[in-house]
Amino acid sequence: MAVDSSQWIPGRRLRTELGFTVYLIDGFTGKGGIIGEADIMLPGMNKKAYKNKSDYYNFFKLSAGTYSLQVNAGYYLNKTIEDITIPRNNTYTLSSPLTTGSVSARLSDIAGLRDGDVLEFINGEAPAERRIIWRDTDPGVPVVHWVKDPAGSLLYNYPVDSPVSIPFPFNYVVPVLLKPCYLYPYPGGTTLLRGTVTDAKGTPLINAVIETTGLHINTNTSINGDFALAFPIEQEDELITIMVTPEGLPVQTSESRVKRGKAVSVEIVYY
Repeated sequence: MAVDSSQWIPGRRLRTELGFTVYLIDGFTGKGGIIGEADIMLPGMNKKAYKNKSDYYNFFKLSAGTYSLQVNAGYYLNKTIEDITIPRNNTYTLSSPLTTGSVSARLSDIAGLRDGDVLEFINGEAPAERRIIWRDTDPGVPVVHWVKDPAGSLLYNYPVDSPVSIPFPFNYVVPVLLKPCYLYPYPGGTTLLRGTVTDAKGTPLINAVIETTGLHINTNTSINGDFALAFPIEQEDELITIMVTPEGLPVQTSESRVKRGKAVSVEIVYY
């Protein structure tokens, strides 16, 4: 999953800290926000997301690179997301000084710049200035212009070799859909199939995949072998086929009858 650094909205506040935001979605309701709290970590880095008042979980001050995300929430299955990529910032330097009123700049290089990019000018003494730029019409000239930017000309001076960069937007969101686990407080009237999966010796099977044929609904068993599936049925009661697939083992099927708006319990023994 790549964090796209090309998106920018004029007037939106940007920050140059790298990071991203996680938004959790309840897999039963399909709506944003979950029941209870969640721990969201970057494994191996001892970094934990900070939750704000809008139920967004934020990571700050990350280096460019690729990250894995671990989400643990009491009423949901734990989830790991791989390959969340923060791109490297494109950084340039001025090859000629800029003065107050400048509407163009000569850079050390313009490779990777596109018309409409936002450049941030920094001199270390004054507030950074951002302008929407256009490359020069001569592709061989490393010059950019911002005469069309509503902010107009620059307000400060910038010496040779001052850094110029494409700022990284702060508010990128990684949506994460969480599937309910067997502890989820389903509302009354939900058609439920609750159960436990064990082997022939009565040992719970952990993290076995539980699926129903034709409905494309699945979950995983807990450390105690427990699971719960919620799904719609058209008839008052239906016979459904359950597929159980423990880790590294072949699939086993069984059947169970469920009743609309009721919770039915089953015990499945995997042989």
